[in-house]
Amino acid sequence: MNKIDTFRKYMLGGHGHCFAMLDEHKELYKETVLYGCLNNIAFDLQCEGSRSSFMYNLALQFDDYSYFLSAAIKKFMSPEVNDNWETVQHLTDFIELFAYNSDDEKAEQAIETKYSELYSLIMKLRWSSHTNKIIQSYEYIAIVVMQNNDFDRSVRIFSDMGAYFLRCRKTSDNDLSWRFEWFLYNVRKQYGEDFIAEKLAGLAEKSKELYRFIRVMSAERRFSKTDKPIITAEKYIEKAFAGKASLADMIQIRCTDEQEKIKLAQAAENEVDKNTKALLLKPFASRYNVFPLDSELLIKYTGSKNKKLRETAMETLLYVKCPESHDLAINQLKNGYSAVALEMLVNNYSDSDREFLTGFLNNITVDIENSSSWHGVVSAILDNAEIMPVEAIIFIFERSLCSCCRLNAVEELIKRNALTEEMISDCLVDCNEDIRKSVSGFLITHNDIA
Repeated sequence: MNKIDTFRKYMLGGHGHCFAMLDEHKELYKETVLYGCLNNIAFDLQCEGSRSSFMYNLALQFDDYSYFLSAAIKKFMSPEVNDNWETVQHLTDFIELFAYNSDDEKAEQAIETKYSELYSLIMKLRWSSHTNKIIQSYEYIAIVVMQNNDFDRSVRIFSDMGAYFLRCRKTSDNDLSWRFEWFLYNVRKQYGEDFIAEKLAGLAEKSKELYRFIRVMSAERRFSKTDKPIITAEKYIEKAFAGKASLADMIQIRCTDEQEKIKLAQAAENEVDKNTKALLLKPFASRYNVFPLDSELLIKYTGSKNKKLRETAMETLLYVKCPESHDLAINQLKNGYSAVALEMLVNNYSDSDREFLTGFLNNITVDIENSSSWHGVVSAILDNAEIMPVEAIIFIFERSLCSCCRLNAVEELIKRNALTEEMISDCLVDCNEDIRKSVSGFLITHNDIA
């Protein structure tokens, strides 16, 4: 792997080692940094948040940050991004930092202009899945503008939303309020729980838009669908025979009592048709619903000529810890990489597997598409962290693109006192705030003990 590929790997993971590499050769990585500035590179945006702050700080390592900002503003102002809330969130967060941290007027104007553009769109378009995506983008920018400006600016946003609610007068208050649930959460966080119903009421006396905003956002929120009763084994079996057992059914059957689960497992054991047998087994392919009968049955099914049954049996065995699962995983991995087999090995790990396991981890493909199912392997390692070799934990720290998983790896390395000075330096500038805090706390404690 050349230096640019190595830098890109660290950047996509939000890994702090990027800063050390930039210190050595900035210009070599300039275009790679630009890519990260223009695109959402978070592995899981909803769990991790955007990597905008990380990219902002990387951009500031260069003498002319406007190279990155100008390109970001150009993409941000393009109508092509309007219905992609992930891209809009990343770019908004990135440009926001220049607008409000670096007092860049072009950046601040770009955010205000985009706010107006998206607001104009939602006021014109009929409701559709496309419009909903634009609303998600608008809502995020509205949150950012509210958080970074004075109260008068917030009131204008409330008024804008009230005008939108007036335009959608045929839509129920309940449905409208759900469209801006995230915005409402942030309003309450910034101004207090009772702000809308009480403190904003005085201003609404002279504004029909604010009055409508208060009415909609104060509406009692209700889910449109009522909760369904938990499905029984008998009902699930009936649906499986009809080929109509859904993912929701599989999730619900996991909530039944143990006797119902045993009934289902026994039905799977007795079933002759291989496809139906696989469907009856599928609910047990979960850590929350471990197969309750003898694991030998599953071992036997992994040798089936029926692909669906074979794969379902492997997925089910993932959560059954037994010597047979361990041996099956080893045998399958000797014939080539399989994410399921590797997870199975991790779940049944013994000290004698150390070299075998680390060999596979060193060669696994880690990409943002999760094409090798590496994230499942990482999760399995963390679930079994106490018995994992240190090399497996370091693999996560070095290569995982999920910063939440890297946080868990860092905490495990701290427990083992296995952080090197280079790791500590990298952690202090990591994209993940909790990693930075965790290592900073470790240093304070470590220095106090010393």
